[in-house]
Amino acid sequence: MPRIGLIHAMTGSIAPTKRAFDTAWPQAVLRNIVDDSLSVDVQASGLDDHMHLRFEQLADYAVSSNADGVLFTCSAFGSCIEQVKQKYPQMPVLKPNEAMMEEAVMIGGKIGVLSVFEPTVGSIVREMNEMAASLGKEVDVTARFIPGALDILRGGDEARYNRVVADAAGEMRDEIECDVMVLAMFSMACCGPAVAARLGPEVPTLTSPVSAVEKMKRLLSSP
Repeated sequence: MPRIGLIHAMTGSIAPTKRAFDTAWPQAVLRNIVDDSLSVDVQASGLDDHMHLRFEQLADYAVSSNADGVLFTCSAFGSCIEQVKQKYPQMPVLKPNEAMMEEAVMIGGKIGVLSVFEPTVGSIVREMNEMAASLGKEVDVTARFIPGALDILRGGDEARYNRVVADAAGEMRDEIECDVMVLAMFSMACCGPAVAARLGPEVPTLTSPVSAVEKMKRLLSSP
């Protein structure tokens, strides 16, 4: 069975990642590698040289553990993950959001993005616009941070967390009239049903874990 190295910068990403694999690829063998200091340190240092080195070392450890593919689950570290991709071109190395962003860009139009982790906002806008350019698509991306939401989740009140994110999605939909809503973090996957119910079928709600797992499965299954 394929072994997947999962690299987490937040412990809250572990459960939604496992649920996604249970749903889309239960045969995969998962190896969780967690450094939750990353999500704290990046707010002080940004994506500096040392942060890039730390990501490379985490990937090295995953590869040394015989991983067939590496999936990063925190979306604030785009350039660090890109460097790992360059180091390991022979194996699938996925950013958490790239498969979901492809789906959003293909829908096109006005894309709303919500995040509960502020450093994600700038990186996901840049990456989505770069992806749109590479696919020859025109999109209008609006991304927002939801203050306080992550603290609610860390406090264990998932139902309230889901409501807060759904409320933010409804406000964004009404304000920018978006064509698709993207929940940027793996830890926001649990909000998907509440957001979808708030927005209705006219505005698709995309979450990243299942999209990422399905892409990893395709890449490792192809000859």
